[in-house]
Amino acid sequence: MASRTFHVPEALAAPCPPRALASPWETWHADARDEHRHAARHAPLLLDEEERRRAASFQRDRDRDTYLTAHVSLRLLLAQVLGGHPGAVPLSRLPCVGCGGPHGKPVLDGHPSLHFSLSHSAPHVLIALAPHPVGVDIEGVPSSPDSVQDIAQVLHPAEQKHLAAARTEDRPGTFARLWTRKEAYVKAIGAGLHRPLDLDDLSDVGRPPDGWRVVDLDAPEGYRAGLVVRRS
Repeated sequence: MASRTFHVPEALAAPCPPRALASPWETWHADARDEHRHAARHAPLLLDEEERRRAASFQRDRDRDTYLTAHVSLRLLLAQVLGGHPGAVPLSRLPCVGCGGPHGKPVLDGHPSLHFSLSHSAPHVLIALAPHPVGVDIEGVPSSPDSVQDIAQVLHPAEQKHLAAARTEDRPGTFARLWTRKEAYVKAIGAGLHRPLDLDDLSDVGRPPDGWRVVDLDAPEGYRAGLVVRRS
């Protein structure tokens, strides 16, 4: 399933009226190689202090460009749906499910019917918007079958079996596909990496966890992407 392409505008437009959100979800892709200059220009006006600090901490330009493109694009997209200025989008975080700290799942204050998820794997950015809890993930395909062997041991037994059944040359892509589904799911439920990765089986999109829909998204060559959204 294809995502729409998002372009960061050269100049910020005047606030626009709210727009309807496509149901059951929207997904947007941005390429930081094309968007980072405009994103960097808007970042001081749109991002909060923690986001600016995080952006400044990256050692590689590629990673900083991708982070800025991701977070500026998210605020611009949310402002399109909510109406108003993107710098005023009321973002906050839920308490962490592991330690209770203020770094849990990001949410919109005062807008319980709009959910979002953000993922990036340089230089690509993926954003999902939905009226129900949603998670999205994009990952690069590992370079060789050997590189997935050890990591695969943390997957659900059914996922390990699914991976083992793939042809050797197909295993990196198969692993990346499984991993994006799993990452999208733990984001959607708000558990993050505190949920054991062998607990849930996402090897078959036709048999998703109860109450959820799992979707494989189109991704640029060398990447895989997945989305999980709660059924209405």
